Amino acid sequence: MGMTIQLLSSKLATITHERDGLPISVQHFTWCPGCQMIHPINVTGCPQDGPKWSFDGNAQAPTFGPSVKVDLGRNPGATCHYFVRAGQIQFCGDSTHALAGKTVPLPDIPDDWRD
Repeated sequence: MGMTIQLLSSKLATITHERDGLPISVQHFTWCPGCQMIHPINVTGCPQDGPKWSFDGNAQAPTFGPSVKVDLGRNPGATCHYFVRAGQIQFCGDSTHALAGKTVPLPDIPDDWRD
């Protein structure tokens, strides 16, 4: 199994997982300013790969649905829950970081994650 990594815009990267040269799943990645880390968003793939999100195709100001909830295993009980709509991150109140309940522009992916 192989994979292809592509930067779709300064705000959105994608990894396509391949088997026998054919794509089997796609994950998009955005930078989370609340967690200061990359979060994956699965958009296609096998059922065993977990839940899937819709993507409107706009790499500059993306919208994904429904909300994304990330269990931050490095800190028990730490959660990041948010919507990405029209290039804005709307953090839900149950996020356990300083941006909970706030809406901020989707930031650029840091240079060290693009290489």
